[in-house]
Amino acid sequence: MKRYGLALLALSVGSWMATQLFAYQMHYQPALGPPLVSVGLYRLYAPTAGVTWAWRWAWQHPQAFRPAGFVLLAFLALGAVPFARKTAPRRGVARWATRRDLQRQGLLTGHGMVLGRLGKTVVRHNGPEHCLIVAPTRSGKTTSLVIPTLLEWQHSVLIHDPKTELYDLTAGYRQSLGRVIRLDPTSATSQQFNPLSAIRLSTEDRTFGSFLQKWTFDLPMHRVVSRRHVFEANTNRFTLVP
Repeated sequence: MKRYGLALLALSVGSWMATQLFAYQMHYQPALGPPLVSVGLYRLYAPTAGVTWAWRWAWQHPQAFRPAGFVLLAFLALGAVPFARKTAPRRGVARWATRRDLQRQGLLTGHGMVLGRLGKTVVRHNGPEHCLIVAPTRSGKTTSLVIPTLLEWQHSVLIHDPKTELYDLTAGYRQSLGRVIRLDPTSATSQQFNPLSAIRLSTEDRTFGSFLQKWTFDLPMHRVVSRRHVFEANTNRFTLVP
């Protein structure tokens, strides 16, 4: 708003200066009309009087209006400077997102990961991008974001739940969507997974060493892109020594 105010001020001052210059060049002839104020030999006219004079006589005497026109253009250029100048902000360009910003990013849809609330509208993210939630301890991340997401998410999800609070609060509902598997090595009631059960005793994988070598061969990426990838490409060559 400050820029528009400066532009309006420049237009007003420029019009008044151009009007007074033209009146002075014309020696304040009576044909210009009555002035607003008379101070000795000088006459002060309304800032818009120059527009009326130009409408009447500029097409007949363009040379007479040229100096006043230059003055008006100079002030107009001065008023346009705030719009053309781009200065770097002193404190960055970050700001809080508006509702339009959220709509443009697709964060006001009816499904997805819960990120927060804007008024009565829940802000959600439903894209392939990663999300990082940063907040102090006991600030409500679990109750405000994680639990609502688990109660609304209709697809598979992998949760790291060291306190088992998420399992206790959401597993009952999520079982209506599909199978819920809980892996807790410290619990006797947890589901179990034994990676050594993949060893097939009836084949050459019956030894523990061949099993490890097979796993280390299948896991890494073997196409060497650069020298930094030599370790990843040769992990299968390491041998476990007791």
